Amino acid sequence: MILITNDFHPDVTTNARLLNDVVTEYSNNYGEIEILCSRPRNKISHKFDSKNIIIKRFWSPNLKRSSVSGRLFNSFFVCFGIFVFLIFKRGSLILVDTTSPFQGPVVWLASKFRNHKYIYLATEFYPDAAIALGFIKEKSIIHKLWEISNKKVYGSASKVIVIGERLKNNVSRYFSNGIEDSKIVVIHNWADTEKIKPIESKKNHFRKNLKLDNKIVILYSGNLGLSHDLSTLVDSAKILINNDKIVFLIIGEGPQKEKIMSSITKHNLTNIILLPYQSEDILPFSLSSGDFSVVTLNQAMDQLTVPSKLYPAMAAGQAIIALFSENTDISDIVKENNAGIVVGQGDHENFVREISRLSNNEYLLEEMKKNSRIAVNNKYSRKISVRKYLDLFEREKIT
Repeated sequence: MILITNDFHPDVTTNARLLNDVVTEYSNNYGEIEILCSRPRNKISHKFDSKNIIIKRFWSPNLKRSSVSGRLFNSFFVCFGIFVFLIFKRGSLILVDTTSPFQGPVVWLASKFRNHKYIYLATEFYPDAAIALGFIKEKSIIHKLWEISNKKVYGSASKVIVIGERLKNNVSRYFSNGIEDSKIVVIHNWADTEKIKPIESKKNHFRKNLKLDNKIVILYSGNLGLSHDLSTLVDSAKILINNDKIVFLIIGEGPQKEKIMSSITKHNLTNIILLPYQSEDILPFSLSSGDFSVVTLNQAMDQLTVPSKLYPAMAAGQAIIALFSENTDISDIVKENNAGIVVGQGDHENFVREISRLSNNEYLLEEMKKNSRIAVNNKYSRKISVRKYLDLFEREKIT
């Protein structure tokens, strides 16, 4: 068994964490697995206790990952090394994800020379995301070539994994007969329900140190990236500035951090607390420090993925505020489980109205919090989702 991904342990990206869970369980249950990936971003030791986990890291110029061109150049060299490796490898079952635009085509091409069988894990959809973020233009030469490549890569995969029911629609155009239900498998991302649990406010030292007792805390924890609608939070904070009961707690790093800091200073937003990423040992406390947890993407991106931060937030017993369009996987999950509310991006007036309503209805707010935790335990736990991966590998193994 081979896993091909851009980042892996000890990198602490969400994708690396999730795949680490899959790899660990596979090695414990079935034996050897090789991981083909790039060099880690940090110098922390990346050895595993299990001899069944073999990590092969491929050279790249190690250009700055903060730039798109740097990431692409790095990925190109890594994927070239992976291609050469696969050419000399006997036929294997491969799980390859979409964390690099070159990984899928490389595996497809290598499978033409060797008897490889691959499962394509589509956590992100390109070129759609590249168009949405303004990196390429729709119907450009790059767009057309990418679509041709995708048709071959998706079409030749033995199975395609998507992380949400509605994301099937993003795959269907690559099959000549539309959606092939037998080929597309939905496996939701997950939370470690043993590590992330609801913590009562009076027992949460992180919340107590911030003096948030008797407050209604609206938490955003994660990447402050350009694809996230964080302006709705700031605009809502401006309206609620005189409400001493409600506090916005924003934890993370990213391109929008300076903009948020500027707004806090300019408008004297004393109801916003802005903190950097928290260490691993603090995470269970920081994730459970809110009453509401915000999950958001801008409208151009919200039908192209399901943010993984949803599941730890639910595991922590948070009522979810989904700043999302209707008819998205996130809005479906929140509504079906009565785990929070859905508010359209940019609709800060409705955001404020809903927060005010729930802040004054303790019973309903507590019900949503409980429903979040129940939903994760029953549907989106590590045990449930990783088992689905292992069962799929067992069905697809090369005999």
